[in-house]
Amino acid sequence: MEVAGHPVVIHGRGFPNRAVPENLVMDYPAAVPYKFNIGLLHTSLTGRAGHDTYAPCSETDLRQKGYGYWALGHIHQPEVISQDPWIVFAGNCQGRDAREVGPHGCRLVTVSDFLEVESVEWHDLDVVRWRLLEIDLAGVEEESEALRRVALSMTNAVSESKGRLVAARVVFTGPTPLHGSLHRETHRWRAELLGRAQDQGEETIWIERMKVSTSPVYDLAQLAERDALTKIVLETLDQAGIEPGNLVAEIKDIKDMLDVLPSEVRSEVESDWMGDDS
Repeated sequence: MEVAGHPVVIHGRGFPNRAVPENLVMDYPAAVPYKFNIGLLHTSLTGRAGHDTYAPCSETDLRQKGYGYWALGHIHQPEVISQDPWIVFAGNCQGRDAREVGPHGCRLVTVSDFLEVESVEWHDLDVVRWRLLEIDLAGVEEESEALRRVALSMTNAVSESKGRLVAARVVFTGPTPLHGSLHRETHRWRAELLGRAQDQGEETIWIERMKVSTSPVYDLAQLAERDALTKIVLETLDQAGIEPGNLVAEIKDIKDMLDVLPSEVRSEVESDWMGDDS
């Protein structure tokens, strides 16, 4: 489609179905000479985390068309893929849920008389800013300290939103003695979060959800007394210089390594660990 009165041509097409497994770029025409060519395409490119494959194509496929600007859809998070030529996921103008965090808006593209991109300026358009507030409680023993961290995170989010309402999901992480309380007293903790949100001022921050992803703090000495296998694992890790805080991850790594061994080799290794002399 040519834009009347301007040396601009827009290339695009509609799709017949919700699922499009074909590379549609192959059917796009070559760039029109002496025009600024814009390509519109709904695509996931070579794949994007959290999104189904849609009209897959590569960056090379797009470049070969010789267009001056590719405006891509399907991915809701804004992303610049290339600046020569410009290949851009505009994203949507308003984050829809807690998975679509951060600024959302549009890009204003200025093209020179020489049909080259002169500037690409970002403009915020969202009226509600989604944020994921991860509160690290590693080593935190007092509820007051946990809530202080919550309040600080909220204050920063409100400040960075530049007057927009913040819609926040609060996620507690890390090994902490508060793990049990967070799971047992979920409603009380959520009430505390709502109170800290109100302290930020009216219509500044809304708590969408509270998620607890903490872990308990274990007494390794007591764990070692539970059974022989646990004691052997702890002693082996200690001899290897592995930090106790990484215990779970290290045990998983060891298990993963054992799982890929042939069964007879795995049995021999496990027998050696358990001190089986048979």
